Amino acid sequence: LAVDGRERAYHVFKPDSLKDNAPVVINFHGSMGSGKNMRDLSGYDFDYLAVAHGFLVVYPDGYENHWNDCRSSASYAANVENIDDVSFVKAMVKDLQVDYGIDTSRVIVTGFSNGGHMVYRLAMETPESIFIAAPIAANMPVDANLDCTKSGKPVHMSIFNGTKDPINPYLGGLVEVLGNASRGEVLSSDETLNYWAGLA
Repeated sequence: LAVDGRERAYHVFKPDSLKDNAPVVINFHGSMGSGKNMRDLSGYDFDYLAVAHGFLVVYPDGYENHWNDCRSSASYAANVENIDDVSFVKAMVKDLQVDYGIDTSRVIVTGFSNGGHMVYRLAMETPESIFIAAPIAANMPVDANLDCTKSGKPVHMSIFNGTKDPINPYLGGLVEVLGNASRGEVLSSDETLNYWAGLA
């Protein structure tokens, strides 16, 4: 898939039980990951659920193994080069509708860590294009570290964070990955939840 002159890729799991006009679950990998890696890390559980319930699952690849999320201080190429991952997702959904007949009003996005932050970007900037957002191991950036534009519109949001996560601080603060603190500070899980609840 060509977006902004770059070839982008995504991996599709189509169950034999796929229904007409089915929903799609898009699962975004974490830092230094890939779509295939995310499928492996999730234990193929999304595939099993797709078989049981007849929906499509997609595992996209980030730019140089990262997503351009909302953290302005992040040092990976996707952020530094300001890769338009929102346009990539929109183009991908359009292709999926043509190729698999998905229901574009039922696009469910989930992701882990950097992928969870990509989910927040979509929820903030294009809430009309997603049905449910489910970030995992990710809190929203503090305002000083935020380079997304908040639409102020509500979305169906389900947040999954762990109180003992060593990277994404449940109570907020600095995100540090293998000694790299360039991702900056994030809100607490409660503050993140309260932001979305306040839009409802």
